[in-house]
Amino acid sequence: MWVLAVPAQYMRFVEMISERGVVDAFKNKYTAAISTSIHLFDHTAHNYMMAVCEDLNMKYIDGISFYILDLKNKKKQKLLDIFAENFFTAIENKSPASRSFKPLTFSEFIYKPAAPPFKAGRFTIKVDLYVYYS
Repeated sequence: MWVLAVPAQYMRFVEMISERGVVDAFKNKYTAAISTSIHLFDHTAHNYMMAVCEDLNMKYIDGISFYILDLKNKKKQKLLDIFAENFFTAIENKSPASRSFKPLTFSEFIYKPAAPPFKAGRFTIKVDLYVYYS
């Protein structure tokens, strides 16, 4: 299953980081994203992964996406080599990484259900039904 063009297993891994209390293990670590796909909403997946890394206080350097069979191509393999070289250079040079997304904010909202504002058996439900045909 894919959500935001990211595999559910990846999303579960992210959830487990907090559940297991190991968020600090990721702090200030350098990170990059490499993906293969059919180039459908790759930017959404990479933005999600970048935002997760930023929320973990990681130093996100860059991301790259290849078409599913690109890595059989010598030119694409060279692009991957260049990407990796740039990533390792950023680590060696302790390059700064700026945030692209605002940090998560948490709310102390507590849901308190209330009784409905009508008496049982004496209410009207209005339904607007719109049907579109193409």
